[in-house]
Amino acid sequence: MRPCAFGCRVRRDLLLVLVVIGSTVLGAWPASADDTVRVVLLSAADTAPEAEAVRAILLDHLSRVEVAVDIAARESLPVAEAEWTAVARGQAADRPGTLAVFGWRCAAAACDLFAAETRGGGVARIPVKPVTGGGDGGAELAFAVAATIREAIWGGLLLELNRLAEEGERPAAPPPSKERMPEPYEGSVDAGGLARAHRPWFWLEGGYHGEYPHPRGDILHGPVLGFALSPGKNVVPVLRVGWLGMETVDIQGGAVSAYRFPLELELRVAFPVGPAMFSIAPVGRVDLVIGTADPTGPRGETTSVDAELHVGGMTTWHVPLPGGKVEAFVGVGVLATIIGHDLRVDDDVAVAAAKLRVVWSAGVSWSPL
Repeated sequence: MRPCAFGCRVRRDLLLVLVVIGSTVLGAWPASADDTVRVVLLSAADTAPEAEAVRAILLDHLSRVEVAVDIAARESLPVAEAEWTAVARGQAADRPGTLAVFGWRCAAAACDLFAAETRGGGVARIPVKPVTGGGDGGAELAFAVAATIREAIWGGLLLELNRLAEEGERPAAPPPSKERMPEPYEGSVDAGGLARAHRPWFWLEGGYHGEYPHPRGDILHGPVLGFALSPGKNVVPVLRVGWLGMETVDIQGGAVSAYRFPLELELRVAFPVGPAMFSIAPVGRVDLVIGTADPTGPRGETTSVDAELHVGGMTTWHVPLPGGKVEAFVGVGVLATIIGHDLRVDDDVAVAAAKLRVVWSAGVSWSPL
């Protein structure tokens, strides 16, 4: 019995989590097309064992942690390290969420396995020399290649390639040796969250929003700020606060002006559409309305503070910008006024409470993670 069987298994689980979360924190990818982390096997005409045979074994080995395995056909495998790096980054550009690219060259009963991770540009060459068991040599090689790829993912090699490539670009003095000691880990790892780990869970939003209150007909607009959380694969709660400018109305009995400060809560249900994200959300909004009435005559101004309640729905598009940490968004929706107040000058209604509000917003969201 191997004495570290349980401990090794826990450490491998943790390292695989760190591979994905570490790449996320470094901003490697925006939202993927199908919300799944993947690796790519390169297949050329002379590839042996066949990529499909390796893929079948690897899919079984990685099924519990939800890492997809794709095959990319090429006329020949890359030769130089720069070619491997270019192919890896090209695959990541075609499908955000790509961890790494693998390929192999075999002769007799041994192979050279190449691993290229997509962000840092790290490339590794790994010898694969299985001890033959006297069976089908091709099947043994396929199993050995798949098992080595599995350990490159499971054991944290890809995260190390990223770190080593960055150290080569910006070398630094070594830290004290005690800082290199790993921290003890206790507990279990939930692999179910790996499918969404590449997308940051916290976003800040900023932009401009506006509304058309029906039936009044005037348009209000102003800046808006907020933050969004992504604790799950598809549900994104968002809290936003803004300002909708000042509206001023003159009537025969005087003038009235009001400032409107909305506090909005959205519960977005998000769906990936290619690299973009589409969401629909129920919306609840509370407006703090500070109004000033200035009646005609010698009497002075009076100020009132009212709260209004609106509920409705909104759709939003998020499109990732280069780098993966910034997204542009645009949204539109409709709110119904549940609790509203007229703006009055004495007993004269200057602005009647709206029944419906057509709302929109546009801006950028940024993840500091």
